[in-house]
Amino acid sequence: MIDVLITKDSIEVIGHAGAAEPGRDLVCAAVSTVTFMLVNLIDCIRDKLEECEIETKSGYTKVRYVAKEEYEDILRAQLEVIKIGFYMVASRYEQFVSVKDI
Repeated sequence: MIDVLITKDSIEVIGHAGAAEPGRDLVCAAVSTVTFMLVNLIDCIRDKLEECEIETKSGYTKVRYVAKEEYEDILRAQLEVIKIGFYMVASRYEQFVSVKDI
């Protein structure tokens, strides 16, 4: 099971889907794609962030961010797209992916 925990200033992706064997798991691939989009987004806009932390290892990614005041709305809109991606995967594969917006 993959758990996606979303807070005001972070997104954490924990676990493995276990929907198929490694290398053939489409659920894992879908979540990984959205996660890579998140990491790349935050990495590309580091100069617009007050705080930025990216931690990744097997089965775990945590991205923490705080935008500079003038970029808060832009970051919020971009993160909304990422959140929708996670929710779309979870709605299709709810037995393998859980999303909690805390």
